[in-house]
Amino acid sequence: MAQAQVEQARYPDLEGRSVFVSGGGSGIGAAIVAAFAAQGARVSFIDIADDPSHVLVSRLGAERVRYQRCDVRDIAAFRGAGCVRPAQYPREQCGARRPPRACRGHA
Repeated sequence: MAQAQVEQARYPDLEGRSVFVSGGGSGIGAAIVAAFAAQGARVSFIDIADDPSHVLVSRLGAERVRYQRCDVRDIAAFRGAGCVRPAQYPREQCGARRPPRACRGHA
């Protein structure tokens, strides 16, 4: 039985945009990270699962995907510098139209 080819939609507005995903190292989160990266977005994600997160970065490419270990249950760490938005991505790129609260005020 032949498999049907599925054409993926292309969203040009995502090209070069920065996206943040929590829990992006495995499962649905990893699929979300991969989908945004496939659209040309630069994706930052946090997770507590180091091994699958590093594998995902290796598979998708470190030039587009960045991982940082962060436990969202640790509010101080979550709010800390770099846990939410890596400094490599400019603030104006954080969020598509209105930056999320986590992106405001970070240099």
